[in-house]
Amino acid sequence: MAKEKIIGLIEHTIHLMHSRESQYDSLSDLLTLLRPYLFKERQAVVGALRDYLSFRIRKERRYPTDYIAEARIWTSIDLAITLKLTELILDVERLIKDVEQKQVLLPVNIPDLKKQLENLRNTK
Repeated sequence: MAKEKIIGLIEHTIHLMHSRESQYDSLSDLLTLLRPYLFKERQAVVGALRDYLSFRIRKERRYPTDYIAEARIWTSIDLAITLKLTELILDVERLIKDVEQKQVLLPVNIPDLKKQLENLRNTK
């Protein structure tokens, strides 16, 4: 399975749960969706989350709808930690550097990102 199919499954699941209030429920549903793919399609899962983590757009070019892509960044980090996808450590490090250069998110997010990076490094 290609990463595009994993992205499609993730987007479909997020669309279905869009009306829910709880982010925890959303993450739980995504974990339930992705866990079966980890053994046979791990690289597709990693590739899909890597695509979400690679979203970049400078603040001055940002549109209100870009918050959706930025929200996927946080979801991808949470999934990477919970699924122990340490292959994404370099992607999160790159993300932090790009936040520092104001290419994505806001600098206020750096402490949280560094904490999440440490959590990912400590997964075993």
